[in-house]
Order: sequence, then structure tokens, then C-alpha cells
Amino acid sequence: MTVANTRGAPGKRREKTYKFPSSAVEAADRRNELCPEVEPATRGPEPSPPSRVALPATKVRYVVAMGQITSEQFVENLNEDLRLEFQSIVQYVQHVAVITGPEYTSTVDELKVHLTEELAHASVLAEQVAFLGGSPATTVPEVAAVADSGAALQADLRLETEQLERYRCRVAEATDLGLPDVAEALRPLLTETQEHVRDLQSALGQ
Repeated sequence: MTVANTRGAPGKRREKTYKFPSSAVEAADRRNELCPEVEPATRGPEPSPPSRVALPATKVRYVVAMGQITSEQFVENLNEDLRLEFQSIVQYVQHVAVITGPEYTSTVDELKVHLTEELAHASVLAEQVAFLGGSPATTVPEVAAVADSGAALQADLRLETEQLERYRCRVAEATDLGLPDVAEALRPLLTETQEHVRDLQSALGQ
């Protein structure tokens, strides 16, 4: 399988043979530590057989049948991450324009930095989907209107928090599938998203 070589020369690929973890139980334990299954009372009725459980926006977690995610499921998860990055880009464009007031001057400058990084995140995700044989998503979830500057920042924090949890799961899934190069490509997205969450919490006085 060919995956993106993020540390090599641009445009090049590195051929690598990947193996699944020697113990499926150990692989599931590593992933479930980051992506634990929720209690039945939280998730409601469960489909049979279960492949993914729908959770609240800030509590997105995945439950994989047989304790091992498939490559097809992994690519779809990456595509959903990509859709959320598109949403984040549109949302930041909107909020940079509507957030006003001298007290938000430095915050708006920070949001512009976030916007640039979200575009880079979307590019990384699209590249990983393509290298894994999938077709990168092109749809954008709806971005809701906001009433004021505070509501805009709260919406940004909710979305970044959701993305942070998703990237934690995605790095674990890539590791379980024996895709270290993909996991390495996704780790900067995780780190930068953590910084975005801290920035927004600080702007909101949290």
C-alpha cells in the first residue's frame, strides 16, 4: 500500500508493506483507550451489527465491530474529518467578518491563523484519502448563523473540540491498521487543533 511520505520530497511516495498488530486484542485496547465505547443509555438503540455509533457533536467516538476497523471505514472516517475541516474553513471566514469590537482585535487575528491552518489540515486529509485509494469528500456541512461575537467563538470552540477528539481516534486507528506514515501525517493536525482549543478557551475566559 502506498501512503503519503510527509517528510520526503514533495510529490513523492514511499513504498512500504504494512502488517496488522500481532495481537488484535492489544490493537483494540490501544484504540479503545482513546475511543471508548459509551454507555448504552448515552447512545440509544444500537444497530445490528454495529459499525458506528452516532454521538453528540462534541462526543464523537467510533465503535468498530470485531474489535478491528477496516480500511474502508478508516477512509470514510478521514472523509468525515475532511468535511468538518471544510465546515471549519467556512465558519472561520464568516466569524472573522462578523466578530467586532476592540476587545476582539487580537482574537480575530488569531482566528485568521486558525483559518490558514484549517486549510492545510484539509489538504493533508484529502491527500491521505487519495493515497489510501479513496475519493476525497467535497461536501460542506451547513454553517449556522451566529447572534453575536461570543456565540461565534463558542461555535468555533465546539467544532474544534469535536475535531480534536476525532483526530485522537484517527491517529489510534492508523496505528492499529499498521499505517505509521498516515499516523505521523495526522499528528500535526492533532497538535494544532489542541492549540486552537486552548486559544478559543482563553478568548472566552475559560
